[in-house]
Amino acid sequence: MREKILVADDELYVLDVCKRILENQYEVKIVHSGLEAIQLAADEHFDLLLTDIKMPGIDGLETAREIKKIHPDIMCITMTGFSTMETAIKALRLGVDEFVIKPFAPEELILAISRAFEKERLRQENIRLKSLMPLFEFNKLLMSFTDIDAILSQVVTLAMAELQATGAM
Repeated sequence: MREKILVADDELYVLDVCKRILENQYEVKIVHSGLEAIQLAADEHFDLLLTDIKMPGIDGLETAREIKKIHPDIMCITMTGFSTMETAIKALRLGVDEFVIKPFAPEELILAISRAFEKERLRQENIRLKSLMPLFEFNKLLMSFTDIDAILSQVVTLAMAELQATGAM
């Protein structure tokens, strides 16, 4: 299944370029404003938001903030021709994953999106590995026992701890 990307920009040319660059690899939907992006994100799930920072009405950072309320795990990439340190800091605080400076080459956009998806893949892998740690610790503990009664006692103790039980029968 292909990842879904929502592109929000008030410039038709930028929307067209982004769609042409990305549509071979991703499912791409384009909208002309932050408000349209928020409305569409309320109805559909997207893996990534690619938004211009400067747009009339709701700007790209506010758009990202509102969409993250709906889909906290969505990755965000901002595009801008007017990057300031203040804007960059604000974007980072909102959880923006990457920046693309306009005008950009197709390779720059593809690289930014690839990096964002790789970060998400690593984040998910980290969550998965952390969830396996109790099983690993349990296995390590079992391997240290040779007495079957001690093993059964440890199984019950660990099961109670994992289930937050106060007793076992």
